[in-house]
Amino acid sequence: MTLPSDPLKNQRHERFAQLVALGATYVRAWIEAAPQGKRPSAKSASVQGHRTMQRPDVRDRVQFLQQGRKEAHTARLSLASASDLKNAMKALTGEIQALYDRLRTEGATEDELAAVRALKNSHAQRALSIADLGRDAPVAASAAPVIWPKGATHVCKC
Repeated sequence: MTLPSDPLKNQRHERFAQLVALGATYVRAWIEAAPQGKRPSAKSASVQGHRTMQRPDVRDRVQFLQQGRKEAHTARLSLASASDLKNAMKALTGEIQALYDRLRTEGATEDELAAVRALKNSHAQRALSIADLGRDAPVAASAAPVIWPKGATHVCKC
């Protein structure tokens, strides 16, 4: 019996499983997994791709590969060294101060300056809590919550 952690014996099925685990459609995966010079038609690839995904060994392999990708992604997001977080916070401190100084010299309103001062204060509190972290100990990325500017979105490219 083959375990899902073992590569499939059929090289085309293995390549197909890898491509599907990466997010390719069954059709695209079957076409890409074809041997050099034997590119199937889209209709044939659709039939064969769906048929191949019905195989328990292929289905299990795809699930195993997808789970591994999720775990690796989670690990990258959840673990960071304390020094990396400290360095990032230090750089952000400088950016916030530069923004405040620029707004002050450009004659920003008191409300605008007050908003940046509030940002500086909340950032300073987070920076202090990060400074208390153990030296280079792995910490959860959520230990320093990220506050995105209004309307901004985060697109993960990990």
